[in-house]
Amino acid sequence: MQSGKSFFNQTIFGKTVRRFWPLWLLYAGIWFFVLPMPLLGQLRWQLRPDAVECASNVLTFAIKGGTIISFIFSAFTAMAVFSHLYNSKGTGMFCVLPVRREGMFFSCFLAGLLPVLLINVLIALLALGVEALYHVADPATLCQWFVIVSMTNITFYGFASFCAMLTGQLLILPAVYGILSFTAVGLEATVRYILSCFVYGSPGSDSLRLSFLSPIWEMMSGMEVERIQQYSALYDSYITTGYYFGSWGMLAAYCVSGVVFAVLALLLYRSRRMESAGDTVAIRVLRPVFRWCLALACALALGCLMHVILIGYRGSNNSGTLPHMLALLLFMLIGGVIGWFGANMLMKKTFRVFRSNLRGLAVFCALLCALTLACEFDLFGYEKRVPKPDDVVSVAVSYNGNNAEFTEPENIRGALMLHESLVAHKTIYEHNDSGTGGAYTRLLYTLSDGKTFSRLYWTLYCSDPQLPEGNDDLAAIEALLNSKEGLLSRKHVSIPVTEQNISTACIEYNYRPEDVYHPDDAADYPTIRLTSRAMYQLYNECILPDLEDGTLGRLYLTDEEAYSNEVYNLTIRFELYDLEAAKKREQEGIYDGSIWEDFFTHPTIYSTRTNAWLTEHGVRLETVAEAQAAIERINEEAGEPASPTDLRLDVPVAVPESDASRVIDVPAA
Repeated sequence: MQSGKSFFNQTIFGKTVRRFWPLWLLYAGIWFFVLPMPLLGQLRWQLRPDAVECASNVLTFAIKGGTIISFIFSAFTAMAVFSHLYNSKGTGMFCVLPVRREGMFFSCFLAGLLPVLLINVLIALLALGVEALYHVADPATLCQWFVIVSMTNITFYGFASFCAMLTGQLLILPAVYGILSFTAVGLEATVRYILSCFVYGSPGSDSLRLSFLSPIWEMMSGMEVERIQQYSALYDSYITTGYYFGSWGMLAAYCVSGVVFAVLALLLYRSRRMESAGDTVAIRVLRPVFRWCLALACALALGCLMHVILIGYRGSNNSGTLPHMLALLLFMLIGGVIGWFGANMLMKKTFRVFRSNLRGLAVFCALLCALTLACEFDLFGYEKRVPKPDDVVSVAVSYNGNNAEFTEPENIRGALMLHESLVAHKTIYEHNDSGTGGAYTRLLYTLSDGKTFSRLYWTLYCSDPQLPEGNDDLAAIEALLNSKEGLLSRKHVSIPVTEQNISTACIEYNYRPEDVYHPDDAADYPTIRLTSRAMYQLYNECILPDLEDGTLGRLYLTDEEAYSNEVYNLTIRFELYDLEAAKKREQEGIYDGSIWEDFFTHPTIYSTRTNAWLTEHGVRLETVAEAQAAIERINEEAGEPASPTDLRLDVPVAVPESDASRVIDVPAA
């Protein structure tokens, strides 16, 4: 009678567990000082132990501590239980045992996983005992801790086991495991940097889209602890009554991926050539892949590093000329050659590799050159791509920190025309040496299919003589941002403007001629404070109507003379503090700054309502040109040279409240 197949061998399992007991002891010791001991210290010094705060700490330990500890220990565990694969004696001994490959794999695999899960149970019970000692026992939260940490263990241990099958050298395993864990994030960030150096319009700083392929990165940044809140009539607000883990979907997906990698590890273990012990790459078919991947990684990483050190990052677009691209390509080729021969040295264990695989190296360099030149000369159409008007739902336009969002068809068409003009003037902006300076213009489209489309361009501060007459990009940006929709979008505040929400308000004289003796004394010029009631009246009765009329809040990007003669030399600003949101967030323990918001604007000669209110309350109105003339006159009288003073008010400087000279208030309604 034929015996059934065995997928587990108790002797191998027991021997492996006992052999590596120091590893399990270290894991248990680390968790002992990460969870039970901190809980004991926290509860011991509290007059009234708080079960809610305790639950928050337990789940936070599970997310942060569990991810880091599991990531590191999974590599060590895989190195330990599969150590027989990395030396010929150990491999030979295991091969002569009357145990099938499946039984060998599962016995070793479970010898690395089950002790860890058992330790998780013991740590959870210890933590429960500590909580029970201070009468704040919370079995439900500790069960969540156990499940989170155990699923994280499975995620990383499955992947580490897969990596263990790829190499025949013990010390190569953690290197492969670490590199592959961050490959997606590192590759995308590096490629974005390279493209931003010479691909016109590439927004190199956009958020990474492939980060989900790096579990350690995504789990550390994406998993969250959520709050359970209930309304309290006693405090007339919502209070936090508990916490729970809110990223089960993400963790479950990564846990399944760990199981999948474990199955792949089994398949590789079944077909693995045991005589590959000691080889850098144990799977023969993967050796060319290893060579190409290492060459590509070195080409990108070393190319970027040498480019930063020897040339420096020059920003998008204005450094994208052909010489800069060729320099970057040269650095990448050097890195690729180093990676290619380095891979050969690792696999052949000799330095005499410079005459082998030269054809493959030539093909690699040719493909790298072809791909880089294709991007430079836009053979893929990336630089010329402009969305169709019917596909655009909205477009956000940002210039030098001035942000506006447009949804009206007319303004969307204006943004698309601006985009086309910026693309047409690529040569001018990439070779800008006029000395006029510039700023970034970002276009972010939201398309009808839900996708986003982003471009970033370096544009000039002032009208440049190189631009064709009648096609001034800066004027187009100014017109778009000064449209009614653009103006209201730029000056929109998300926090309700109420007397209660206005925290501070003031009118800042950027320069006061009667107090000026030298322009360098600008930091000493006083401000006028406004009460929240006065600011509320000024905003609702004057500023808002003037904004609606387009007489307030305009940007002057192209006409310096108009700016000087039309804008008054003062800034109206106030700070909003959302009281309702603050109460709720205070209970939640969130302090992210979203309950604060600033508003500022500069009155102009056309903002009649605002000007009338200011004049009625004794605020002196003088244009930037008048202030400039007064400063120059006072300097001349004091014997100082008449030097031009920059009175641009686009970004006001906050003046300390202690400098206020008087306060404006209005009667209660």
